[in-house]
Amino acid sequence: MKRNRTSFRIVSLGGLIGIVAANIIGWTGPAIAQLISLPGAPLSFVQGPTLADTLRNGAQATSDQARQTAQAAGEMGRRARSPGYQTQNFAVDFQNLQIQFQNLRAVFSQVAAFVPQLQSPRAANAAAELDAGLNIIAEAFTPVQQQWQAGTLDRRNVVMMCEVLNEAVIEWQKELKKNSRRLGVIR
Repeated sequence: MKRNRTSFRIVSLGGLIGIVAANIIGWTGPAIAQLISLPGAPLSFVQGPTLADTLRNGAQATSDQARQTAQAAGEMGRRARSPGYQTQNFAVDFQNLQIQFQNLRAVFSQVAAFVPQLQSPRAANAAAELDAGLNIIAEAFTPVQQQWQAGTLDRRNVVMMCEVLNEAVIEWQKELKKNSRRLGVIR
């Protein structure tokens, strides 16, 4: 399967993507910047003079975004443990966590778009495995989002979701580092 190179740019939720995101998560708050996939837009990491340099830069940017995503989940979980944690707090935290996770997916997708140039089944498999891992992690959002939309949000489930996301993203980041060699990133 041939993948087209996908790039990203910063847009606000006020645009078309914002309307879609708002309908999905029920957000009606202020506009927030978010990475989205758009053809022809610049990379979210520095393209190096060689493919290996570009992949190394992309892997580092992906790892940094994974750390930020895990940190956002951990912080949200700590706040959600508070008895004073309210739906308004959840709405902002949940949107921020979703944005962090989507940014992680976006940066990794940029890295994965370079992998076919390696013409290596090992690299393609590594990218596919990491992508599948992100798909599995994304499922952690669903139960809490469904509860929120149904008006039955349970703070304990929010805390559990945050713990699961924090741990899962940290483990995914470890797998990214372990698979760096297979992705053509020589360390």
